[in-house]
Amino acid sequence: MNAPGKEEEDLRKAAVGRLAAQMDRNARLIERCEALALSGEGDAIAALNAASRLMKADAAVAAMVARLGQVETRHRSLIDVNRPTKESQAELNRKKFYAGQAKNRNLEKHFWKTLDEHVSNAIRHRMGDATVEDRIAYALKSLDEWEEADRANGWVPEEEERDSGDNGSFATTD
Repeated sequence: MNAPGKEEEDLRKAAVGRLAAQMDRNARLIERCEALALSGEGDAIAALNAASRLMKADAAVAAMVARLGQVETRHRSLIDVNRPTKESQAELNRKKFYAGQAKNRNLEKHFWKTLDEHVSNAIRHRMGDATVEDRIAYALKSLDEWEEADRANGWVPEEEERDSGDNGSFATTD
């Protein structure tokens, strides 16, 4: 390894001196920018923008001085990790799934309550209670009438077998 010569050392010192003078001038200019921004005369934003550019230039000058002085430098960077404020997709899907299940349970509960009410009213009506309506028998009768009308109009083929399920009455045939 060769040690730097005297000429090279003198050149470095001269460059460092000029760069240090430049940094002093920049410091005075930054002070003027600050004074202009605080005085209210002219454009304060432009003065602050100029000061920020001077600071950035000073950082570059300081890096050059360090290189000339053969100072060991480490380059580090700060990384700002923003944690998402939104919930993750999996969490949103989980909430949507359980909300859908709760809605389905409510619909199922409503269905069974309504069915129970209709069956209870049908039983009461068939037992002679005139204050309630047998909606099950009415619905089955309406469906039968619609099916007969469909057959009469030719919309349902004749050879199709009818469902021989319970027609809503409690009468049994042996």
